[in-house]
Amino acid sequence: MSKKQIFWLIVALSVVALIVLVKVVPAWVSLTSVISFGCGVVLGFWGKMFRDKYIK
Repeated sequence: MSKKQIFWLIVALSVVALIVLVKVVPAWVSLTSVISFGCGVVLGFWGKMFRDKYIK
């Protein structure tokens, strides 16, 4: 599998997991989980960019 296929597989699995999460748990838990997941993605991306730029 190419990197592009693996990326889209992970995206699809994340979307399915979020849909199942919304159906299974109460709305406020789903909302906080989605927000914390989004914050984690953004902070991870910023951390990777920082590491690539400043740490050899």
